[in-house]
Amino acid sequence: MAARAHTSFIALALVAALSACGGGGGGDNDGTNGGGASAPVAGTDLTTLQSKLGITAGVDKTMRAANTEGTATSGTVRVDANPGRIQARVGEFSTGTIAEGNSVAATVMNGQVTRATIPGSVIYVPRTNADVHVGMVHRSSDDMGFAGVFGNETGASAIGARAAAGGKATYVGQAEYSQDIGIQTSAYRGAITATADFNTGGLDYGTGAMTRTSNTGGAASMRIDGSGVFNGRGGITGTYTTNPSSGTGSSGTTSGAFYGPTGQNIGLVFSGNGAAGAAILDESN
Repeated sequence: MAARAHTSFIALALVAALSACGGGGGGDNDGTNGGGASAPVAGTDLTTLQSKLGITAGVDKTMRAANTEGTATSGTVRVDANPGRIQARVGEFSTGTIAEGNSVAATVMNGQVTRATIPGSVIYVPRTNADVHVGMVHRSSDDMGFAGVFGNETGASAIGARAAAGGKATYVGQAEYSQDIGIQTSAYRGAITATADFNTGGLDYGTGAMTRTSNTGGAASMRIDGSGVFNGRGGITGTYTTNPSSGTGSSGTTSGAFYGPTGQNIGLVFSGNGAAGAAILDESN
């Protein structure tokens, strides 16, 4: 009996020790980190996406969008947890599922934004502690493309305060663009700059020579130049033209908004004949 009691005491002690350190409870085998949801892409987390972009895990977030078929003005982006992943949809088309384990991550926009890429799809989201409140997605396949922006749009009171203060502000960021070429679609990526005039409500914007990121042919590079206006609620409307390195350019319309509590970010969507693109920009101080 004494030996049996001693064995029982050891077993109970072992169970207690395992419980104290989390043993026997599955640990992190559910894809979480210490009980918290895993990051959807490298360099950010779900808390950042919630606070900066207004995204709730498991809930579709509406985004401004365009597709190369000219039939879309909106779409959705969705972030899920355990494991973290992101996917965007415009009409019947969607990006691939982007996650930290399957994407190539790059830091852009002066270290403020992570660009996560998988074949045919890319998403831009703020990095942890970044003062960026807008994200962007782009899908470009052989036969079509779409692009969109999403986040926390600036309120009318903040736009009014900036208009009262007047002056001009410069914004810099990244642009993505798809252009139909016959039965195929070419994709482009590059830097973009914008100037907002808070005295007049005017906005000028343009890219450098965006590099082709697809292997479907078309011009080796593409430029976008445009202008527009913004209203007292921060909504942006305008037009743009393209200047390819070869062939004939095209034109289209621009829509968008200011993002962030003080209008420190801009999101733009480009929609043209067989074309769709988007851009996100951060105020340059």
